[in-house]
Amino acid sequence: MENHDRHPQDDDFDFIAYIKVLYRYRLMIFVFLVVGFCIAALVTLRQPKVFEASATFFPVNFNTVQNVTSDIVVTDSKHTISKMLIAVLECRTMADRIIEQLDLQQVWGKDRRVDAREILHNISEVTVEPQGLIRLSVVSSEPILAAEIANSYVDNLAYFNEKFELGAQRKVIQVVDRAIVPEEPRPNNALKKIVLGGLIGFILSSFAAFFINYIRKNNIAGRILK
Repeated sequence: MENHDRHPQDDDFDFIAYIKVLYRYRLMIFVFLVVGFCIAALVTLRQPKVFEASATFFPVNFNTVQNVTSDIVVTDSKHTISKMLIAVLECRTMADRIIEQLDLQQVWGKDRRVDAREILHNISEVTVEPQGLIRLSVVSSEPILAAEIANSYVDNLAYFNEKFELGAQRKVIQVVDRAIVPEEPRPNNALKKIVLGGLIGFILSSFAAFFINYIRKNNIAGRILK
């Protein structure tokens, strides 16, 4: 009767076989590893420095907003002032006002408003801190421009409050920190990117090693030539 039981050494043998394949092609793997490190380092060093400017504020009126309707947002009593402010900060009308005030189409060399709007959306981020503070961050290769855009967001909130009556009070926010021109660029995590590049090189070379070993073991190249 045929015995189909697996021997406990089978898995160990497979593992050792894999290690032998990697060792056999160690030079190729080493070259891929070094190339991965070099490419990642080169790309990281060539990336422009990016600066981040942030403004922090919080809503003055924490009461809920009752049935506010405009061409920007539609909300009900379940929405708080904080959520309303975030919606206004991210709306198209806000973006268009900032683009016009700072002449961002000219700055970024864009003929179409929609292209400038997309850039502004990509470099801006609104987050709510655990304490209820709203943090608006803008990243740019130009530190002065980053601070100007962040402060323009905050300054324009007064316009929207007056136009759409977002809150019962005239002053809808209290600014904790206005954006200042950043002096240092954001960390670019160069070491992490370089290590990742080396890891990708190792993975690709390992797959290549197993693929080449499979072709040689099964003599696939010879069969194709025949």
